[in-house]
Amino acid sequence: GYQIAYGMCVDVAGDKLAPYDASAMTLFDYRTDHLVGSDLLADAEERPSFVYVMPSGEGGCDGCGTSAFFEETSLVGRGERRLEFETLKQ
Repeated sequence: GYQIAYGMCVDVAGDKLAPYDASAMTLFDYRTDHLVGSDLLADAEERPSFVYVMPSGEGGCDGCGTSAFFEETSLVGRGERRLEFETLKQ
């Protein structure tokens, strides 16, 4: 198995990063409540990954929002439990 991650810096209009706190870093967020009612929930429960959220403060959207770095990570997956890079991007 191996670890993979996908991350991106984003600008968010306004001052909210819900459900994340725009003034604090979030580590190891394994929540799946945002997937309820979709066909992705069963896969997320079988092959878990987690997200880091690192807000970098004001400045997004030409000064009218918040900037943050999001990274989705799968620590180790083997065989059918291995996540592909394209899945993390979703």
